[in-house]
Amino acid sequence: MAPREIKVQCCVCGRIKTAGGWKQADDCEHTTRSHGYCPQCYQRAMTQVMNWKAVRRANHV
Repeated sequence: MAPREIKVQCCVCGRIKTAGGWKQADDCEHTTRSHGYCPQCYQRAMTQVMNWKAVRRANHV
């Protein structure tokens, strides 16, 4: 049996990381997927975290 390809899929938007960037996910069921964040979703998530931290700091002063 041939080794399976592992593709990184964004856990938020579902896009797949390719050599050419992040593309819309294909429906290939024969690949193993690992999850992470694409750059856009990562930036949005980090903005939310930083905003949450700022609110927490402001409420504890």
